[in-house]
Amino acid sequence: MEYKAHFNSLLDYNSWANNNVVLALKKNNINNRKPIELFSHIVNAEIICFGRVNKDFNYPFKPFEIRSYDENINLLKSNNFKWKDFINSLKETDFNNVIEYKNIKGENCILRIWEIIIHMLNHSTYHRGQIASTLRSMDIQPPVSDFAEFVKFEKSKI
Repeated sequence: MEYKAHFNSLLDYNSWANNNVVLALKKNNINNRKPIELFSHIVNAEIICFGRVNKDFNYPFKPFEIRSYDENINLLKSNNFKWKDFINSLKETDFNNVIEYKNIKGENCILRIWEIIIHMLNHSTYHRGQIASTLRSMDIQPPVSDFAEFVKFEKSKI
């Protein structure tokens, strides 16, 4: 597997899905605390994971810190550029470099860079699903955020 191409593609998907979710939240003027908390948590976790792979453990946000949609959109864009630059700076073998850190529970963790990236992407997908469920409970159609739709979207641009 070529890590750079694979992870750049997954980061594009993640960015697309996150944007769809936040735009739907804004469009529907969602003021329910749960989706706002979950979306902020997605953003915080993606920034924290970036800090981990760079061995910068002075995270600018707490995992459950809440911000406005616009602040989150700006942070997501900035962080996505950082992730892409980071991934493109790596040699293929660097993805297997081991990172040691403490998780939010204070437990010691040892993961390779590619495992941290996969964790972050799965974490974001999980919480987008929670947001979708919350929106359905409010009788609001959740935005499309699945990978197959992203692939169709990308192919339509060709």
